[in-house]
Amino acid sequence: MNPAVLDACCGGRMMWFDKADPRAVFVDQRRETITVTDNSRDNASGQRVLRIDPDCLMDFRALTFPDGAFKLVAFDPPHASPGLSCLSVLESTATP
Repeated sequence: MNPAVLDACCGGRMMWFDKADPRAVFVDQRRETITVTDNSRDNASGQRVLRIDPDCLMDFRALTFPDGAFKLVAFDPPHASPGLSCLSVLESTATP
């Protein structure tokens, strides 16, 4: 089965219920494990481990997928510079 969804900057996949959903390809420009502050879950230590482990290491501004490869593109960047023209890069990746 070809994945129908591209998560173009997946990070820790926090918006996914199934973080290993086979219908998606997870892309990010980094692979790392970091400890972050988390006081939202009655966590006694106040910390949790965030694992960023994409299927493909690449920048969303230089995707190598063919045009029309995905039915849906999820795009939730951690930050974007003002004036960053990134949506045009992602538009060609999704099926019209």
